[in-house]
Amino acid sequence: MAARRRLLWQALLALGLGLLAWRMTALGLATFQVSARDDPDAAAARQALDWYPRQAEALYRQGLALIATDGPAASAKLTAAYRYNPTDHRPLLGLARLALDEGDSARADQLITRVDALRPSHADLQRDLGDYWWQRQQPEQAFEHWSRAIAGQPTLAPGLFKTFRELLADPAMVGPFTTLTQAPPTWWEAFFTDTAQRGTDLSILRRLYRLRREAPEAPLSQVERQAYYERLLREGQIEEAYLAWVNSLTAAERQHLGLVFNGQFELPLSARGFDWRVIANDRAEISRAHYVGEDNRALRIRFKLLRTPFDHLAQTLFLAPGAHELSVTSRSVDLLSEGGFRWQVRCLAPNQEPLGESQRLFGSDTWTTLRFEFAVPATCQAQELRLVSADGPGRDLLTDGELWLDAISIRPLAALSPLARGKLEATRAEEQATAPLSNELEAP
Repeated sequence: MAARRRLLWQALLALGLGLLAWRMTALGLATFQVSARDDPDAAAARQALDWYPRQAEALYRQGLALIATDGPAASAKLTAAYRYNPTDHRPLLGLARLALDEGDSARADQLITRVDALRPSHADLQRDLGDYWWQRQQPEQAFEHWSRAIAGQPTLAPGLFKTFRELLADPAMVGPFTTLTQAPPTWWEAFFTDTAQRGTDLSILRRLYRLRREAPEAPLSQVERQAYYERLLREGQIEEAYLAWVNSLTAAERQHLGLVFNGQFELPLSARGFDWRVIANDRAEISRAHYVGEDNRALRIRFKLLRTPFDHLAQTLFLAPGAHELSVTSRSVDLLSEGGFRWQVRCLAPNQEPLGESQRLFGSDTWTTLRFEFAVPATCQAQELRLVSADGPGRDLLTDGELWLDAISIRPLAALSPLARGKLEATRAEEQATAPLSNELEAP
C-alpha cells in the first residue's frame, strides 16, 4: 500500500514538473519571439501570444500598434499587458495617450500619476513626465519632474537647460518661471550660470535676473550675481555691470568702496567684478599679510627668481571722464629688479588705449608714496589699473625679493598738469610707433 502511494505521488510530481517546464518553455519562447525583433511587428507579437497568451510584452506591442487605428482594441491589449506585468509602466503611458486622444484628460492625468509611482527615480522617464505636465499647463508639476530627472542623471541637465531657455524666450511663459524663482530648486544656480556663460540673448538673462530679484524669500545668491555682472562686463554693459556688482557687496565690503576698491587690502581679493584680480604664477606669490611690527594688512608680492615680465595684478575701474591722480604707498625687502615696475591705467572699452603711467618703481626700505596723473576721455566706459614690469615684454628680466603695496587710491582733479599731459601724449605716440613692429614680430 505504501509503495502504491509512493508511486502515485511520484507520478503526480512528474506531471506537475512537466507542466511547469512546459509553461516556462512557452513563456521563454514567447519572450524570445518578441525580444528577437526590435520593432513592434504584429507577426512577432502574434507568434509570441500563440506560445503564451499572457505574454505582457507581446500584448503591449500589439496594443501600441493599434493605438492609431483601433482605440478600443488597443485599450484592451494595453490593459491586459499591464495586468500581466504591473511593474511595467509603458502600457500605462499608452493608455494615457489613448485617454488624451479621447479627450479624457482627467483619466490621462491619473494614469501618468500611476506611472510616476512606478518609476519615481527613472531619470529619462521623469524628464518625459515633466514634458507631459508642461503640455498640460501644470508648470509646478513639470519642474518637479524635471528636477528629479536632473538629480537622477546630471547629464540630462544641458538638454533640459536648453529647453528652459527656449520656453523663457516666449514672454508668455514668464508666469510659470515666476513661481519657480520664488523657491529655486537645487539646479537653479547651475542653470543661471550656464545661461549667463552661453551666447544667450541678453534680454533672457535680464528677465531671469529680474525674476530672482523679485523673490524676497529667496534672495539672489553670490553665484547668480557674479554670473550676471561678469556677463554684462563681457557684453560691454559697464555701468549696468558696476551697479550689479555694487549691489552684490556686503555691508562690510561697501565700507571699502572707492574709485579703487579695497585699496587698503583689508579684504580678501575675490577676483570678481571690480575687485583685484591676480594671475597665478609660481614665481610671483601675491597675498595679504601684516608687515613686521604693523597691525594693518598690506599686499605682499614675493618674487622667486622671476625671469619673465610681471603683469599679474590688476583691477577694472569705473571712472567718470576727466583728470585723476593715483596714489600708491610701497616698500620692499631685498628686492632685486633690473628695470623696476610701473603702474599703468588703460582704457578697456570701447577701445583700448593708454591713459597714463607712473614713473619707475624700484622699491624702498621705508614706506614711500608714489603719485601720477592720468585722464579719462568721455568715450572711455571702463578702465584698468595694472602693475607691470617697467621694461615690458621682449626682455629677459630677473626679479627677486619682496614688494609691499598699500593705500592705493584715486582722486579726481580739475585738470591734468602740463607735465602729465606731455608724458601721456609721448606714451601714446610711442605705443602707436611700436604697434606695427610688434604685429610684424608676432606674425607667423
